Amino acid sequence: MVSFQSSRWLRNVRSQCNKFGKNTDGAVAIMYAISFAALVAITALAYDIARAHYARAHLNSTIDAIAVGIGAELQNLPLDITTASIGDTPYEKKLIRIAKSYIVGNIGVDASAFLNFTPDDVNISIKYAGTNSSPNVAEISGTVDLPLTLAASFFNLENVEAQASAKVNREVRGMELALALDTSGSMDGSKIATLKTAVSSLLDILYAGRSTVPDFYVSIVPFADDSVNVAPYTNRIAIPLSPNPNPAVECAMDRQIGNHDRGYGTEEPLSNSKFNLGNTCFETRQVCVRWRWWWCVEYETQTWNRSPVLGLTAEKETINNLVQNIAPNGSTSTNVGLAWAWRTISPKWSQDWTITENSDDEVPDTRPVAYQHEVIDKTIIFMTDGKNTNTSYTASEKNTWYTQTCNAIKNKGIEVFTIAFAMSASDEGIYKNCATSEAHFFSADNNSELQNAFEAIAAKLSVMKLVE
Repeated sequence: MVSFQSSRWLRNVRSQCNKFGKNTDGAVAIMYAISFAALVAITALAYDIARAHYARAHLNSTIDAIAVGIGAELQNLPLDITTASIGDTPYEKKLIRIAKSYIVGNIGVDASAFLNFTPDDVNISIKYAGTNSSPNVAEISGTVDLPLTLAASFFNLENVEAQASAKVNREVRGMELALALDTSGSMDGSKIATLKTAVSSLLDILYAGRSTVPDFYVSIVPFADDSVNVAPYTNRIAIPLSPNPNPAVECAMDRQIGNHDRGYGTEEPLSNSKFNLGNTCFETRQVCVRWRWWWCVEYETQTWNRSPVLGLTAEKETINNLVQNIAPNGSTSTNVGLAWAWRTISPKWSQDWTITENSDDEVPDTRPVAYQHEVIDKTIIFMTDGKNTNTSYTASEKNTWYTQTCNAIKNKGIEVFTIAFAMSASDEGIYKNCATSEAHFFSADNNSELQNAFEAIAAKLSVMKLVE
């Protein structure tokens, strides 16, 4: 049947050709010529359109690959920049080299031969932004002028532009993050001011303009001396002082039964033993408020209170407000700060903190969540500006307990960042060894480097995600 129809079609074509050859009417010949030219032009245009679609498909996949690659590199991007286009700095040249490598890998030689352009012909534009009110964003766009082959002769066109774009945003993953902050007297002045700014920047980056982030909680542990202020949670953690000379402060010291503040014992739940309370978390002082020449003529009584521990909290404003109100005083006991940071994210203490759940959470669960959670990470950022000093315990004892506790924390799978601020290299050892890896340790010699350390950690705690 197919053969018969084909033969009949050929006879019809042959007949029409004979008629055309015998026809002396010039109009018919002209019509056929015009129709044939139009058919060839349309065919040429269709071919080039197909090439353009093929080029755009390749360009789209290439730009997406570049966006992912650039996003990974932006994890190391300094976060104090404002919106800027790629220029000629070494870092920006590195981004362009990364982009070019993806172009070569995705387009390849065979595609280039068909499309009639090379990877070098692709123009890449990379724009990134990092501010304190929005997440880091990278916008990658690519264009290429695709030379027309057949259609150019008919339509007086030399090329057509193919373009594609993609965007990646920085997003924080689900996390319980504990900040252990040294608030001893040596942190007074510009140091504490810089710390407050640095923590604020970290929160700005991680919250990215939002008041809460699903499944993201932060705890704050201001530490000094051998105690922390647990006033908001006193009835759970310790037996309140009676009478209490300062109800705003409840100073948790040692355990009432045994010593559980070292190594794995640090995590022991309150059901085993509550804490003794002391009075080192507040101080009444006479402060000169008016001077005459070189002597004070008027004093004022002022009371200093150590800032309280803040259990896991979802609201950025609540977290930042506590940090901004920190007032330094006392000596250094890093073992105490690390121990309480662990307790704020330990699942063994899930019944001992008052935690308000975020209604936007994607993973409703009891906080702190279990270890090795499939969605929620646990992280500690520990910052101190000095070595341990002798108090009720020797500095050597504190160093030993700090190391034992840190090893126990890491064995639980908790990620630990440590920052040694304005400290001699000889004193940094126990903090460097406590960090999860060398990349998790930051030696900040001055205020600027402290700021950079917190911002670098924020970058590591977030990920760049393809969004467009």
